[in-house]
Amino acid sequence: MRYGLLLNGNGAQADFQLGAWQALNESNLHLDWVASSSIGGIAAALIAQKDLHQISQFLSNAVLEKITALNDSIAGLYLQYWSDLNFHDFRLQFLQTFVQKAMPLRRTLSRYLDETIIRRSSCRLMLTTIDPQSLSIVKRTIEEIPNGQLIPTLLLGAVFPVFRTQRDQDATYFEAGFLSELPLETAVLLPCKKLMAVGYSPVEVRRAVRKNQRDLSFLTIQSSEYLDLSAPENAAANGQDHQRHAKLGYLDTLKALGQLTGRKLYINPYGPHQFFDLVVAHIGFPPQPPLERQILMALLGIDKPYTSLEQVDILEKILALMNRSSWRKSDNTILAMLEMTAWTIQVPKLKIYMPDQLIFEILDWAEQTLKINAPSASDVQEPNFFDCVRAIAVHPESLSVEQIDAFREQAAPEMILSLITFYYIQAIALNFA
Repeated sequence: MRYGLLLNGNGAQADFQLGAWQALNESNLHLDWVASSSIGGIAAALIAQKDLHQISQFLSNAVLEKITALNDSIAGLYLQYWSDLNFHDFRLQFLQTFVQKAMPLRRTLSRYLDETIIRRSSCRLMLTTIDPQSLSIVKRTIEEIPNGQLIPTLLLGAVFPVFRTQRDQDATYFEAGFLSELPLETAVLLPCKKLMAVGYSPVEVRRAVRKNQRDLSFLTIQSSEYLDLSAPENAAANGQDHQRHAKLGYLDTLKALGQLTGRKLYINPYGPHQFFDLVVAHIGFPPQPPLERQILMALLGIDKPYTSLEQVDILEKILALMNRSSWRKSDNTILAMLEMTAWTIQVPKLKIYMPDQLIFEILDWAEQTLKINAPSASDVQEPNFFDCVRAIAVHPESLSVEQIDAFREQAAPEMILSLITFYYIQAIALNFA
């Protein structure tokens, strides 16, 4: 199958896009085309070059900040000159200043981009950029860009804050807009069977496909976090931030491809799950010790004699809580409960977890937390999440049913489900200790 990759031109997503390409490459989805505009065009050129080392160096050296700084400078010139000059003088002034200001950045980009390699690549490059003669939008494939002009073409598209000019005698008017959004209409016409669109919504891509009457399947890849280009306090943090965004792109793409699952975390459901299978088999069974049974009933709000508690009572309450939680659309209820428990205790996000790994993370957290926070002899007036964990794990007598009832009435469904999940994980772990 012929694959095309479309990148949003938003500079804040460039790191994310490079991480997305790494995931596609490792998944053996070899691209025939990559298209973008604005700062995304630089990411597209790096992808067409297919050099992971150069991509890593690019991310580490905060090049994007230099590009956005130049963009701000050129935008200032635009505001300064556009209303005072006719189009011819404006264009000359603009280009002369651009050449002067862009020269250092041109040298910087030449360290990471080899035009010869990009021209020979099996992944063809298409850019939406600015024509220096008319300052209007043009679309160029790598073959249509003159030799030696790739980096200037990339910079023109990345830093010019204009779309096209409209002439009225000697006056010059500029239409404002976002160049980053333009490649979509072009990309759906690429000679490929499947389009991977990074930074676009499914609605946007579907609309463009229908408008152009294409028989084209597509997959959209979007960031699970808001991305921006605000500079950290120091260069080291800057590089780390770019690497983090790239890792986010890598993981979100694997999730979009169906290789990972999870709402907040990144879970490989096909990894080791022996312990997880035990949780699935045992969840919902009523505890044997009366005090533990009463704690579980209080957490779930089950109002009946504890001696008559059945598995169906527990499962009904769990499903009701799931339907009120932000994980209500999950296909695997138990895996969703495991994920929300891990999320509640704040396990690191940018990591691929196997189901059993999440369980061990939860148990390790409980062990360390219980060591640091030794049980207090004083009465707990308003129990929190940790007080309930302590009651479940080691001191069931530390909380009364009334206190747990009060906690349940104020707690979010995710908090209650996390405690229920922890109870069953803890019970199984004790049986195997």
